[in-house]
Parts: sequence; structure tokens; C-alpha cells
Amino acid sequence: MKIKFLLVALFLVTLLAACGSNSRDESNDIAERVLTILSCTTHEYVIRDAAYAMNQAWSDRPYSFRIEVEFYYAVGMRASGQNRLSPFDGVQSNREEMMAFGAQLMAGQGPDIFIFDRQEIHNFVNVGILADFYTLIDQDPNVNRDDFFGQALSAFEMQGGLYMLPVSFGFEYIGINANLPQPFLDRFAGLSTVGLKQMIDIYLDLMTQHEDEFGHMVLGLPRLWQNTTHGLTASEENTLMEIGILLDSIMGGFIDFDNQTANLTAPQFIDSLGVLYRLYNNDNSTHGVSSRISHERIWNLPWDQLFEQMAGERVFTVNSFFHNSLEAFITPATPHFIYHIPLSDEYGRLLLNPTTVSALSPVLASICIINGPNASLAWEFTQHLLYVYAERITERTIATPIKRTHFPSVTTGSLMNSLYVPNVMDRLKHPDEDMRIEIADNAIARIAIYNEMPMGLLNNMIPPRLYAEHLDNFLRGFMTADEFAQTLHNTITLWLME
Repeated sequence: MKIKFLLVALFLVTLLAACGSNSRDESNDIAERVLTILSCTTHEYVIRDAAYAMNQAWSDRPYSFRIEVEFYYAVGMRASGQNRLSPFDGVQSNREEMMAFGAQLMAGQGPDIFIFDRQEIHNFVNVGILADFYTLIDQDPNVNRDDFFGQALSAFEMQGGLYMLPVSFGFEYIGINANLPQPFLDRFAGLSTVGLKQMIDIYLDLMTQHEDEFGHMVLGLPRLWQNTTHGLTASEENTLMEIGILLDSIMGGFIDFDNQTANLTAPQFIDSLGVLYRLYNNDNSTHGVSSRISHERIWNLPWDQLFEQMAGERVFTVNSFFHNSLEAFITPATPHFIYHIPLSDEYGRLLLNPTTVSALSPVLASICIINGPNASLAWEFTQHLLYVYAERITERTIATPIKRTHFPSVTTGSLMNSLYVPNVMDRLKHPDEDMRIEIADNAIARIAIYNEMPMGLLNNMIPPRLYAEHLDNFLRGFMTADEFAQTLHNTITLWLME
């Protein structure tokens, strides 16, 4: 049965300039500017606050301004006693729905702005649907590219342009299990950043040399890294919890998105598939299922118990979501994972996760503007959104706002707020104010350095439906690495040409 879009909450904000009277004449009606937005309900209050701010800025203009926002509920949220699906989550295996959205945009009937929710962005860029933020910035006399963290923007570039604007960003901090043999700890301690392949090499060497003691452990990548697994079979979903993340990242180095070509039959890529096969078949705990901590365990366990339990089941830990990224900057009374450093690719670029699966992600949102007559108006509104999102970072996560002017105060506020979280205070055995200030100052200094380093994307936004079934068959031995590589090459090449 065809899954249909269920857009369930139409939110109309009418913001009229005060003109000395509550009535509106015909000229004001003609001059009314309307901006339409499509967004998950997660962003409702940010949009509301930004609309109010823009209305205040427009108070002396001779025409009115109105925003129409169409909200949908993400998978798992409840509305009127029913599950209401995102139009983009849960239909990844149904091309008709995505094609319908693209056709709507092509016909000029879609929203002026949509907040990224795992759409197939590459296809929209290819056909010219999305506006280039670089062009909008260059045309705006009040801002320039230097106002933004350029390395973070470059990570989100596609075909030489910027079609998705992250409102914030942060890093994936990797820590190694403190209980491992000293040679492995020393090996990790000598790194300033760590790549996925380096993590795999350490893990596989540990399994080879100390399988009796550590053979039950998994690598330790979070499922939240994955773009989406909804709509896949249970077997495919379990596979994608870890291996799919690694495959997506590795594939990115063999795909030229700008020229829409792939080289997935290269010997180096086939060798990488062999490493993934070995990793999968060395995982003795149901192939990645226990490599993550479930939502309930994250929130219901005190942090000391949480990290102790994690240390018994994984070689590495990843800290990026909510306040747990602070773990990279503190020295707990009982450290379970140590030497936290940012995740990078083989080129040394720090990897950002573009998938905003939670309001607690370092990337609170990514904004897309439709390339149409309202693009300039949408850009003006987007700047109010950036300000509101920056204000909300301190409440939710340790992340850097995309605009440089917001960084010092916002990130300091985030760090200080995190240091008062009860779980953090317990980990530090209730630090005094001087200790908090010292931790925050040191963290700011480290983050400021990271913010100027080259960056790339952890997830290349390749739809899992393109490779999930074949990956599952490969890892179970039903396909050779060469056969899987050729199948991937053909599938990805066709997708790039769509």
C-alpha cells in the first residue's frame, strides 16, 4: 500500500506591520509578502521566534509580512493518537513520494524554505531547484562569507555551491576504552585526530591479539550516525547500524558528485570492502545491535554507570550529542574512556554529521531555500533563524553556531551550562567554580582550533536503499567483494545521473 505524505499541522503566523490602525487597505494587501516553510515540528518554536524577530525588523515598512508553515511529525512522534510520518522518513524505499516532492518543487508549488530532513539533496541540486547560499551571501551588502565559519560551510558544498546551510556544527569526539592493553592506548594517544580505518585497524588487531579477553566487544559506532534505516528489513537495519555508516563514508572517496561519476570498482575500494567484511564477521554481538546504547539507557542511567556499562561492551565511544560531548574536555574521577580526539577522514578533514536526527545534535538544523522569486526574502528570514538557533544551542548541546560572532558567548554558555548538569557534576565529583572556568576556557581554546581545520561530511547522504540489500548479502557471503563493488558502481552511477 502506497505510503502517502501526512502533513498534519498547518501553522499560520500572520505578522502585520503596525500602520496606526488595525485595518488594512488594498495597497497593503497587494504589497503583502508571504513566505512558505516546510519543517518538522521539532523546529516550531524557533520558527515562531524568528518570525517575531523579522516582524519587529519590518515594523517601519509600508507593507505586511506573513509566514505560512506546514509542519509534519517525525516518525515515533504522536499526534491525535496516530503516528504521523515525515514525508521523507520512512519512504526511502518508495521513490514515488520523493519524485512527487521534486515535481512539486519543479512546478514552483513547493515551499520557499524547507529544513533538511534526510531528503535526497543531490538530486535537487542537479536540477537547479535549490538556491546557492554563496550567491545569496555575496548579493547581501550586510554580510560576507567571512562572517561564517568557512571550513564548516565547505564541508556542505555540492558542485561548487552551498545549497544546504547548517545553523551550527560540532565534532565527533572519539575516546578509547581505558581498560585496553597499554600498547593500544599508546597507539591511540599518539594521534591528534582519528579516522574510521584507524579505528577499525585498532579494533581488529585487538581481536586478533586479545580475543579471549576482549572478543565480546564491538567497535562502538552509534546508530545515530546512520542517515536512516526506516523502511528496511530487520536484517538490513542491523547491518546498517555500523557497517552501513562505514560504507557510506568510504564510498564518498570514490564518488565525484560534481561530475556525477563513480569509481567503485577501484582496487582500493574493493580492498576496503574486504576490511568491512572482516569487521562484520569479527563482531560477536549480533552485528552491531549492542554497539549502541538505547534511548532509555542513555537517560535512565547515571553517567558513571552508563560509561561503566559502555566500557564493558565497546572499544571506542563517540561523544557528540547533547551534553555528553563535554566528556571530551573533562577528566572524570573514574575515567572509562580516555584521549578523546575528533573523528577525521583519510585526508585529515574533521568529519561533521549532517543528519539532524535529534534536536540534541551539534547540527541543530540545515536550511534549504528554493531557487525562486522569494529566495531573497527567504534569505532574510534565514538570518533571523540563525540568531534564534544560536540562542538555543546553550540549552541543548555543545556546538558552534555557524556565524563567527555568536561563537565565544554561545559556546562558553553551552560549556558552563553542561558543567552544571548533575551527571557531569557527579563525574567530576562536584567541581568548584574555578575548576568549571578552567575546563570551559581549555575547551574553548581547543574548539577554536578545530573550527579552523578542514572539514568534510561523515555521511554523504547516499540513500541506504541503494545499497542495503546488497550490503547485507555481501556480508553474509552471498556476494563476493568484486560482485558487490560492481553492483554498487552500477547502482550509484545510475543514481548520480537521475
